[in-house]
Amino acid sequence: MTAAADRLGVTQSPVSQAIKKLESHVGTPLIERSSSGVTPTAAGRHLLPQVRVLVRDAAALTAASSRLSAASDSLSVGIVSSMPPGISHGLMERLHDRHTTQVRIGTSDELVEAVDTMGLDVAVVEDPCPTGDLLRGQLHHVSRVVAGLATKPARWSVLSKDPEAVLLDNTRSASPAAADRLEDALFSLGLTLRTEQWRSLTELSARLANPAAIALVPTELSGLWPSVRAPAALSQRLRCVVHPDRSTLDDGSDIRAMVDRHLRSAVQRSTGDLP
Repeated sequence: MTAAADRLGVTQSPVSQAIKKLESHVGTPLIERSSSGVTPTAAGRHLLPQVRVLVRDAAALTAASSRLSAASDSLSVGIVSSMPPGISHGLMERLHDRHTTQVRIGTSDELVEAVDTMGLDVAVVEDPCPTGDLLRGQLHHVSRVVAGLATKPARWSVLSKDPEAVLLDNTRSASPAAADRLEDALFSLGLTLRTEQWRSLTELSARLANPAAIALVPTELSGLWPSVRAPAALSQRLRCVVHPDRSTLDDGSDIRAMVDRHLRSAVQRSTGDLP
């Protein structure tokens, strides 16, 4: 009994009392006490294997409960690959203050599918994007600048007549529907431009040296090239989506409202005072 008490980190008296309560509960003695120690009775030997199973199961239950408790504070977040770096950092920085976060980067279609199959708790995609029955958050407009465009307004009319004019833009690879919207917006401004993708900022910078090339870039990159503020119609649009059956956290808070709040703050901080 002393050895058992030492192993449990308690005194001998609570161990003895616990054994007596257990014997009273099962209705038969489980150990025989003597001056040399204790030995199990026949009933004790019979019940010992089942007791060991119960102890093992109790330990497993405790471990599982701890894992669930930790998981309840975790949040898996999808971010469309076209989101400006400053906004993605600001959003995840705020979410990580309260949650253990896992991040997945992908196209809008990939992220919508992941939320629909509950592989992600929430995703921020570029709008427009087919979202099916998913719950949609607020629409966030992200202002952009046109890099490579001279500061004179007449430059727009020059581009519209230049057969070599090209828009360096990766929107279609991240969100085809958003790319279609962008083409429509450019057409409304009198521009029908050939669109080409770029693989790195180094490549983009080199290609923007071509007077016929322009690019829509986040305002945080506006200082790298001669840029002017893009018309509102060319702004990027971001929206979060969640599954109807997974729209709240364990504490009852709304995931969409939380992400919208942090995304709005990240957009405002990243955009700042536009030129």
